[in-house]
Amino acid sequence: MGSDTEVREIEAGEPAGRQEVEDRPTRRVVLVIAALIALMMAGAAGAAFGPGRGIRTDIADQRGAVRDQLEALHRQLEITQAQLEHIKATRSSSQRTVELAETQLSIIERQLALLEKQDGKTDEALRIQRRLLEVAEETLREVKEINRKTPPAGAAGTTTTSVAPR
Repeated sequence: MGSDTEVREIEAGEPAGRQEVEDRPTRRVVLVIAALIALMMAGAAGAAFGPGRGIRTDIADQRGAVRDQLEALHRQLEITQAQLEHIKATRSSSQRTVELAETQLSIIERQLALLEKQDGKTDEALRIQRRLLEVAEETLREVKEINRKTPPAGAAGTTTTSVAPR
């Protein structure tokens, strides 16, 4: 309100119009109230927009992190695709190796069958050779016996050829 003199004038019964003028807030009070209202509005705006700026920054950071993760996933996918191609090539090579091994096994089985057949023939050929040896030895014995019984050539006027043992 006002000073002490203004209060005394009001108590002394000054006219009512004057009292109304003095009851109105002074210019200084209006400025203080306006400043308080402005301060409150600034605080409300800061409360409303300050966190929004922080949230926007967080969202931008998260987008950057997601972008980095996406790039990492793309690199991992490229590496995995390269590994898959290598595995396919290795599998193809392994399949070829299996095919070669199966072919070798087939050849070896055929060779074994031939050897088994030849083994039977070899045994038979060996029996035949042994029999021929026996026949040759028997023939040799008989020839020696004939030679022993036959007189030497020129004896008794006959010409006989004898077989000499080896």
